[in-house]
Amino acid sequence: MYPYACIQLRLDTSVSIKIYITIYKELNMTSHTDLIRIDEVKKITTLKTSTIFKHIRTGLFPKPYKLLPKLNVWKKQEIFDWLEQKAQVN
Repeated sequence: MYPYACIQLRLDTSVSIKIYITIYKELNMTSHTDLIRIDEVKKITTLKTSTIFKHIRTGLFPKPYKLLPKLNVWKKQEIFDWLEQKAQVN
């Protein structure tokens, strides 16, 4: 289960489970650990929040997925792919 959605929504278990299933189907996810929030993205990339969103606006960084109005997540694999691509360019 994806704990952030449960904490943010504070829903009963049956509704939360339906939301998790929808999230996994839409994002083609197999595990909640495949989703990361901005703090982990910053640790992995060593970029600041403002730089990440600047690169998103210019198309140089993977766009986040909105789970809730104030909850953005990224697929961990997309971040690692971006790092690998960046390393090949340099």
